[in-house]
Amino acid sequence: MAGRVLIRAAGLLLALLAGAAAAQPAFPSRPVRFLVNSQPGGTVDVVARMLGDELQRAWSRPVVIENIIGAAGNTGAGVLARAEPDGHTLMLSHPGPLTINPLLFREMSYDPAKLTPITNPLSLANVLVVSNALKVSTVKELIELARKNPGKLTYGSQGVGTTPHLTSSLFAKRVGVEMLHVPYRGSPAANIDLTAGRLDTMFDNVGGAVTLHEAGQTKIIAVADARRLPRLPDVPTMAEAGVPDFRSITWFGMMAPEGTPAALVSWINADVVAILRKPDFAARLRALHLEPIGNTPAEARAFIAEETAVWSQVMKDAGIKPE
Repeated sequence: MAGRVLIRAAGLLLALLAGAAAAQPAFPSRPVRFLVNSQPGGTVDVVARMLGDELQRAWSRPVVIENIIGAAGNTGAGVLARAEPDGHTLMLSHPGPLTINPLLFREMSYDPAKLTPITNPLSLANVLVVSNALKVSTVKELIELARKNPGKLTYGSQGVGTTPHLTSSLFAKRVGVEMLHVPYRGSPAANIDLTAGRLDTMFDNVGGAVTLHEAGQTKIIAVADARRLPRLPDVPTMAEAGVPDFRSITWFGMMAPEGTPAALVSWINADVVAILRKPDFAARLRALHLEPIGNTPAEARAFIAEETAVWSQVMKDAGIKPE
């Protein structure tokens, strides 16, 4: 008798599980839009296409990369915010639209805090670069020269409120120097002036800076991360160069619309993290100077909140106001 009860109970449990599975719609059930809120050919775009190819194979559905450019990434983030929260519209973003843009723009079509983080797939170390014309080889020498010439040394960035701008602002505050900010429309224009000696220094991601450094056209004097980089074993970290607890990385966030079910977020997270853990895929990323992260949705949310707090304070200290 007891055996029959157990068998019936087991059968009922299986039936309930089967019913739950039937009620859960298959994902994905149609092509997935993968939004990229930056230019084609840039690092975010390249990574999105790499991930998209892998996810397409894993999901047996097309993953369509869609570049939506404008308003420092806000336009693409706004499209994501208005999409159905069913996992079929995702976004890979640089930090700006997720952290500091609310302090740059008076009006925004979305609230970054309401977007749903899936993971931070990877990061890219930022480095401190100087012009060869500056005749300095260390962070200490740069600081000494800036102190002797207050307000005369120039530092470049890809624009007001970008990571390089804020990192340079933080550096100047931490070491007690005054330098002149020169915003550019992207790294290429800044690097032209840096190489020609018309710009003195700049924080840039290592992917954009290492080629000029290795060609002897500019000089990387410090890494703004906790560890030295394998490709630049002789370049010290900022801490080793005398500026402790100084960290600046370029990171990406993979996001979904507000209201995306937690179970679906976990599902997508698991698939993306599995790709990032593949040795061949990780090796391809590291060849681009990218470091795989692949944290959980909760860890990604906490990380983005922490970055928002740090850079928001830097912007306030620098007197940057929304326009």
